[in-house]
Amino acid sequence: MTDAETQLGLYVIRALGRAGCTVTAVGVDTPRGVLGFSSRHTRQRCRLSRPEELWTVLEDLAPTHDVVVPVTTRSIQGLARQPDSFAAGLLRHIPCSEAIDVAKSKTRTTALAGAIGIPVPETFERLEPDTIEEWAQTSKVQFPLVVKFADDSHPGLWSPEDRYRIVHSIDDLSREYRRMHRVAPYPLVQECVEGGGYGFFAITDSRGEPVVTFCHRRLREYPITGGPSTLCESVRDPVLIDLGTRLLRALGWRGVAMVEFKRGRDGQYRLLEINPRYWGSLPLALACGVNFPQYQVELALGRSPSQPAYPVGRKMRFFLHDLRAVVQTARSKGAASAFGEYLRELCDFSIKDGLFEVDDPWPFLTYVYSRLHR
Repeated sequence: MTDAETQLGLYVIRALGRAGCTVTAVGVDTPRGVLGFSSRHTRQRCRLSRPEELWTVLEDLAPTHDVVVPVTTRSIQGLARQPDSFAAGLLRHIPCSEAIDVAKSKTRTTALAGAIGIPVPETFERLEPDTIEEWAQTSKVQFPLVVKFADDSHPGLWSPEDRYRIVHSIDDLSREYRRMHRVAPYPLVQECVEGGGYGFFAITDSRGEPVVTFCHRRLREYPITGGPSTLCESVRDPVLIDLGTRLLRALGWRGVAMVEFKRGRDGQYRLLEINPRYWGSLPLALACGVNFPQYQVELALGRSPSQPAYPVGRKMRFFLHDLRAVVQTARSKGAASAFGEYLRELCDFSIKDGLFEVDDPWPFLTYVYSRLHR
């Protein structure tokens, strides 16, 4: 598997190791090391000095390995662009490059969703930065609005919480739109959907049909105005499953994906984006017995995994980021209620941590150490 330096890579290593796979982890060396190398589930380690070395390493590993599991969008698309003769004998179950291009582009994803009747937030495209204030005044848009990158090719330069901004005034809109435009031209401006965040996780077969699915709901995120999930729970909703299935089927998807929605106060789901890769809340699915990396290997080998039953209401937190979310909530909504609820949750030992594992503690300790010594 690739991208062992990332948290996503660590989750995949653990999932494959617990499924009985012999895991060779390939990761790019960073100043903080390679996180996945500290897991007890890693059997062999291949350290890269540069990301471009990945393709040579995969060619070298192909004769002694059965399946490659790319983890991040960069690795998945890079592998999809390789010729059929690349790493002969090394099986993979990934989407084609064109499908990835659509999923990465919020403009194209929104257009596809609209064409098949999936609700999306009202979206404004290709606004000129020099006239953004005039546009906001004449169009009489309602605040708050969301400014986000139109294509996920660029936001890797920023942390996840910086990939979009919620703006509450014309001045905010002008400042954030121009700032993001300098990084990647013409970000999108969207209606801000007030409501809860939901995710549809799936792995699809070669025809774009979901083989295994899972749903989750965000309970807390950091920043609290909109960012990665810090506390979430498993749910099962036929409407959410139907929307996600229709979108991936229309895309002709092959492999793993997460489709993000917001559920507005009117009860209607609206599409936010497709993550064409593994996702940060993967440990929740794993804790519920839904092992997507294992299913990816099985599909690559020509097997057909079946949909497991999973518990609804199972919760998972990311302790360090969740604490930051609680502190931010306390500052804006009052400390007593925020910390009271948090302390009750800390006493609920059924809530799993997304990073800490009792039988595999070193990655968590490595992560904490690296954050303290930045």
